[in-house]
Amino acid sequence: MTRRLIPILLVSLLLALPARAEFSTPSSFPPNPASAIGRYGFDLALRIELQSDRASGPLTLLVNSRDGSMALDNPHASLWALGMEDIPGLDIHHVLFRAGEFLVCGRHPMVGEACLQIGGGMGLPYGLDIGEAFAREFYESLRWTDQDGAPVGVEGTGGLGFVHGRGSDGTYLTFWFDPGRSTVDTTVPFLGPGVGIAKDYDAGVNRVARHFFVDFSLTDSPVRWAAMQLVDLSHVERRIDLSRYRLIDAFSLPGLGGAIALAREAPAIGAQVREFEAIGADEMAEATAEAYWARVRAHAAEHGLPTGE
Repeated sequence: MTRRLIPILLVSLLLALPARAEFSTPSSFPPNPASAIGRYGFDLALRIELQSDRASGPLTLLVNSRDGSMALDNPHASLWALGMEDIPGLDIHHVLFRAGEFLVCGRHPMVGEACLQIGGGMGLPYGLDIGEAFAREFYESLRWTDQDGAPVGVEGTGGLGFVHGRGSDGTYLTFWFDPGRSTVDTTVPFLGPGVGIAKDYDAGVNRVARHFFVDFSLTDSPVRWAAMQLVDLSHVERRIDLSRYRLIDAFSLPGLGGAIALAREAPAIGAQVREFEAIGADEMAEATAEAYWARVRAHAAEHGLPTGE
């Protein structure tokens, strides 16, 4: 009973406090470019300890407080430490998280220096793309989610206030907050991947999320659970220049949409080619097949993939 009352009392007390200016004041730091390729800047560094049923280890994320975009610091070593298998010849220079997409930039002998765009309109897993609608939905869920369902015994959370709620995708999420308010100016709902700066819409304040736990057991995610601890949050000024990389967006929504459309045409094209061959019209069969493959190669080139030409 006590655990049920504590979150309700905390929300009630915070609602009585006036909203601080930093809650509605945008960051003065410049936002990152709208286009994938460009020059990026970050003004916060989050040192994080990650644990899950799949991988564990330390990582550092750079965050732009104006737009919430993030970059993984020292990505090749960090990903290798978290269990990524080495791909012969691949050197990862940068990993960036933008609204709705990943950018993985590096060098491979087959493609040279390039950025692979993954997502691009398809959305990201929870914790990487927390928009205002998701944040408000989560806070609304606190009103009917049993707070006794929050995980217990998470190291380092003793004495911290917490909220336990549910996302629309079926994940159960728990955040533990430092006492008091954060003075970081931002209008972004969440700065960080689950720990960092969080907007408390009920209280009208920004707060430091020190610990985070997500339960994926009711979803089809291959990861069953994940936990993060914010070890340190500091102000920095870091720049990443992607202007020398070419963009491969074949795995974005437009790129995949075009590829799927071409794939759906393949059976009909194949049938047409066979009909021409059956009547001895070999030149027509060859022209039909070549016209189709020319479109496939053009689509690949348009979206940054090598075509062998």
